[in-house]
Amino acid sequence: MRTESREKTRNQEPTKKLIMNKLHITSLLAFILIFSACETTVDIPLPPHEKRIVVNGLLEADKEIEVYISQSYGPTEDLDSEEVMLPDATVELFKDGELISNFVYRDTTVEDWRTGGTLQIGKFVAEGFFAKAGETYELKVSHPDYPSASATATTPPKVRFIKGEFVLDAGRKVYEDGYTEQQSLFRLTIKDTAAFDNFYKLESLFFTSLDLFGPGEDTVLMQVYNLQGEAMLAGDGSLESTSRFVSDETFSGQEKTIDFLVSMPYIFINNTPVIDYDIFGFEGVVSTSFKPYKNYIEKLELQRSSQDGIGFLPSEPVVVDSNIENGYGMWGGSTRTAFKVKF
Repeated sequence: MRTESREKTRNQEPTKKLIMNKLHITSLLAFILIFSACETTVDIPLPPHEKRIVVNGLLEADKEIEVYISQSYGPTEDLDSEEVMLPDATVELFKDGELISNFVYRDTTVEDWRTGGTLQIGKFVAEGFFAKAGETYELKVSHPDYPSASATATTPPKVRFIKGEFVLDAGRKVYEDGYTEQQSLFRLTIKDTAAFDNFYKLESLFFTSLDLFGPGEDTVLMQVYNLQGEAMLAGDGSLESTSRFVSDETFSGQEKTIDFLVSMPYIFINNTPVIDYDIFGFEGVVSTSFKPYKNYIEKLELQRSSQDGIGFLPSEPVVVDSNIENGYGMWGGSTRTAFKVKF
């Protein structure tokens, strides 16, 4: 009897497995059907887009005033650069309520930050008129198809450069994997203009190093590839920066030395990195901006860096500042000052 019982059990095992497999398949199909039944397509109408004039331009001391004029467009529109530009707009410049210049349209190209190529667009130029430091101007833009737009901005002063020096090995940053990064500083001393609330920014920096690739080689000119902001001491003893713009809030009208944290390029000779090269001089550009333009640039850079999100996860939208009344964009002041130091 025991033998017969074991035979019956063995004969029943395939039947039980078949039943269980059928149950699993049935459950899976039911699961798919349930979730398929829950899938619903919902059309969400986008709010209507009211087209406005878009203004983008800078006021820079001792420079001819230029602005780019275009139209805004909705999220579902696909337009190229030529379609959004408004070459037939009327652009006027006022000072103390008096018309001082009518802008002239010129064809030109600009760099496309997304692709690295160029865009064929046009700009408006106040021919023969140069902005003066500390003066306030009003811009008015009109077009028959859009509401008129306007903006007011003041030209920042030039940077009053006193001296500059370079500290090649100012700190060391150690990463979790043990990799050590050499940190460098560009130490800029300026005299602040007390009449304005200024924001300083290191725009570019080049250095010259002699005989970098061995005896007899020519002078090498290289650009520092990572320009950050004012250096601060981090919790681990390394240097870090929180913003590329440095406010004069604590040194208005005074002399100030600003330490900009920069990353030097690594030069490889025979597959070995060389970072202890001698620097014999450098040159670069420092800008002075006011708060509206500074906020605009920071928000614009944040928008560009976050618009793709992380993987398939969308990021939070970044609203870019604008000072254009009845329109969009920015017409602000940012004066650049070049400097050169030789040892």
